Amino acid sequence: MAMDTFDDFVQVLSEALTHLYDPAYHPPPELITALIAVHPDETGSLQKMIAAAIRRLQPDAEVPLMARSRRLYELLACRYIQELTQEETAKRLGITPRHLRREQKQAINLLAQGLWTNWRAAKANAEASAATETTQPAVVVPAIGDEQAEAAWRSQVVQELAVLEASDPGVIADVGTVIEQVARLKEKVVAHRDAALVIETLSQPLTVSLHPSLLRQLLIVAIQKLAQAMTQGVITVRVAPNDAYINFRIAGAPIAPDVRVASEFIDQTVAARGGDCTVERRGDTVEFCIRLPQVEYKTLLVVDDNEDIAHVYRRYLERTRLRVVHVHTGKEALAQIPLVRPDVAVLDVMLPDIDGWEVLSRLHEQTETRTIPIIVCSVVRQEELALALGAVQYLSKPVRRTDLIQALEKVLALDSKAVPKAPTNTTEAC
Repeated sequence: MAMDTFDDFVQVLSEALTHLYDPAYHPPPELITALIAVHPDETGSLQKMIAAAIRRLQPDAEVPLMARSRRLYELLACRYIQELTQEETAKRLGITPRHLRREQKQAINLLAQGLWTNWRAAKANAEASAATETTQPAVVVPAIGDEQAEAAWRSQVVQELAVLEASDPGVIADVGTVIEQVARLKEKVVAHRDAALVIETLSQPLTVSLHPSLLRQLLIVAIQKLAQAMTQGVITVRVAPNDAYINFRIAGAPIAPDVRVASEFIDQTVAARGGDCTVERRGDTVEFCIRLPQVEYKTLLVVDDNEDIAHVYRRYLERTRLRVVHVHTGKEALAQIPLVRPDVAVLDVMLPDIDGWEVLSRLHEQTETRTIPIIVCSVVRQEELALALGAVQYLSKPVRRTDLIQALEKVLALDSKAVPKAPTNTTEAC
């Protein structure tokens, strides 16, 4: 099977994991090629290469036991390194087998993301190298700043980040965590440059409406652009909030007056996500000023008598801007909605007292609750009725994480409050 898309890759990887210890199974050559391309030092049997890829996902020791990254890693390790059954793994992790099956899909997607991203990059580099060898004399080496190479790299980065965001939607970035990750990489980020990297400590917790990997990449690109323009000196990274935005200032000095520093990748990426970027020069100092929207947290009211469903929704949304409030009955929903004033609600139909249709009708009839968007999510497949009674959207149970988050974000995007207003105080704006 060809692996032209990320979904194709996930399907191939899932099949290989299902038959990982089946001696009669022969994995597609494309999968073996991908594993070797990503981890050339871990060649051998399929089991050995998969195990190596899983071990690379192991979080640092300081990552909390309940963190999503550690939870998914432990699941993969139990299932495909220790060869435990689903029932044994569920018992080991303290969850139900049904919950495990849902988590297993997310874990496989996590494993696939790393393999897919790195493989596509390796494949693109190999193709670029092959093209260079056929079109250029062997003694000619393309310049580091070659515009075509830069464009190809930028296009590749944009594509891979788009895949990442599509496979992990709604995720927001803890700025402090990302800054710490960049700080750990600082020797490699400015490798081969006689430049020091100074990253100022944050004075308060900050969260930005951007995937953590994308934010990290933006900062790394800005730092590297400055480092390439310097022979020596200091690069400083400072972060501060300003109204509805967070300002990232990455400054390098000394940089000669005739050296131009810019990044089309940063400009386009930041603009596409509601921010902006300018490059300022003061004497021999050049500074990237990147402004990105702060997270505006939203309240989601879940109306469902099934506690497991509420638990699943919380897991789905734990790294997003949505905070879950749960009620079990229709009467509780009618009493709590005027008090909680949720930004959006997810309503089940099969409730123990009054059903979801009655709840939806009453909410739509009352002026103070009519504007609250309601998403009906139920095993009762009556989308037309849900919309007729005032629901903004209908989802069928069981609902996938990506479908739930995309539905919620679509609804919230219709609310003008979800778009940050331009800051009135411009003294600190980038």
